[in-house]
Amino acid sequence: MNNIKPIIFKIPVIALILTSILYFDFLKKATNKNIFNRLVFTITVIALLLNLIWELVQMHDGYHFWGMHLI
Repeated sequence: MNNIKPIIFKIPVIALILTSILYFDFLKKATNKNIFNRLVFTITVIALLLNLIWELVQMHDGYHFWGMHLI
């Protein structure tokens, strides 16, 4: 296995913190919180599906995995 250093987790953690701060800030400013939450959920599901499709296409282009790396 590669030599994993803790520094590689710095950028994702910062991105998650900033995303959470912005989410709660926009949620406070939203006039209809139910519609805002539904919009955020829809965008999240679409992003996850597109990422899954991208990963599956990458597997089909010559990379041979057994599928356990997705779990």
